[in-house]
Amino acid sequence: MSARVRVVSFVSLFFMGLAMYPYITHLLAMPGKLGMSEQEYFIAQQTDVTWPYSGILVFPALVSTIILSILARANSRVFRFALGSVFCIGVSLVVFFMFAWPASQVTNEWTVGSPYWEILRTQWEYSQAFIAFLYAFAEILIVFSLISWQVKEEFHQSRRLRESTPF
Repeated sequence: MSARVRVVSFVSLFFMGLAMYPYITHLLAMPGKLGMSEQEYFIAQQTDVTWPYSGILVFPALVSTIILSILARANSRVFRFALGSVFCIGVSLVVFFMFAWPASQVTNEWTVGSPYWEILRTQWEYSQAFIAFLYAFAEILIVFSLISWQVKEEFHQSRRLRESTPF
């Protein structure tokens, strides 16, 4: 594995972990938040003022994982794992913009009530939970790509060693 691949892999894992963090925290808080009243829920949603900025972390995770996929083209197993990770990030963006974003917009980022707030809350919470699982799976796929790369290199090294020994 080249130094470039190692750096890109590190960057991909790093930003994937950072991008996953807010979704995991929402997943862990979800059981308590689903039982809240409208007023309690809106207050709870306002406690995380950094949430809009955390979405920025998705893009370096996506770009670095795409670059990792490109660098892994010659190794089909590594390529499939890296491409699977890219796919998970892409699906997370689709889920976000189809379900979480509209719920946030209707409620003006959970500051304006709606007669459908419970439906919107459910839509928002479950989409965030699904995105958390997508990011976790994407992270696992990147780790598998790195392991696969390492296993293939070790296999080739041991094969070369066996072929070079005279007995």
